[in-house]
Amino acid sequence: MTDADHPTPAPRQQPTIRRTPERTAPRADPAVTLLALLAPVMLLYGITTAGSGSVDAPPAPTVETIDPNTATWPELATLPRLGEVKAKAIVAYRESVEAARTDASESGPVFRRPADLDAVRGIGPKTIERLTPFLCFDKPLRGA
Repeated sequence: MTDADHPTPAPRQQPTIRRTPERTAPRADPAVTLLALLAPVMLLYGITTAGSGSVDAPPAPTVETIDPNTATWPELATLPRLGEVKAKAIVAYRESVEAARTDASESGPVFRRPADLDAVRGIGPKTIERLTPFLCFDKPLRGA
């Protein structure tokens, strides 16, 4: 056999990789990026970007307070992270204490301050701390 019968294979060529110039987006101003991220929160709380601390800023939202001595469990369940089970436990405890009272001198409210809720099963110091801004203890009792 001669070399003519078997042609020499051509050397393998490396594929050419065409690199396009990198296209990078222009870098945004970090303050603008932060503002874009915070915009939904700012909108929720009524914060505007025009003149921080301006005189005509909207008033702070008022917080609806609930008296645990008179509230129904659905009303209590609207409090943040309280839920139906704990709301029902508060009402059940309140009703059991009121039913157990025999002396007329004990006719005051079951809960006189936030710490009194600690007697309810499932309500601890952290829950009380979270609920305190939403509680009031000065509303007149129902039927009184």
